[in-house]
Amino acid sequence: MPYIRPRHALLGTLVYVLLVAAALVVPASAPHVQRGYLLDISHGRRLVADLALNLVIFIPIGWGLRRAARRPGGSPRTAFLVAIVLAAAFSLVMETVQAWLPNRYSSAADIVANTLGATVGAFIEGRYERV
Repeated sequence: MPYIRPRHALLGTLVYVLLVAAALVVPASAPHVQRGYLLDISHGRRLVADLALNLVIFIPIGWGLRRAARRPGGSPRTAFLVAIVLAAAFSLVMETVQAWLPNRYSSAADIVANTLGATVGAFIEGRYERV
């Protein structure tokens, strides 16, 4: 696997985050009645599909944020935690924005799945890191 410098990882991750943010605000359904902030949860197969998609979308974010947070001589644990906290904060912001959009659903389950995806990505980056 080729080495990707932290600066390049940060730039690539920022571009990816902007694309994800744009995709998360595009109308995905007809306007609906909001059930409350972070309370709109799908059911059955749709729930599983939504959670799986959220998990997969956030894996590159976790990977890129951990790669960008690494410093020579720095603690790998700190880079891991920074990546997860930033990804969780981004997820919370996006779910909050979606709560105000009539064509989007906002769910706490999405935040959990997004954070789990970022955690997987950060773990993978740490597992295969080369300084």
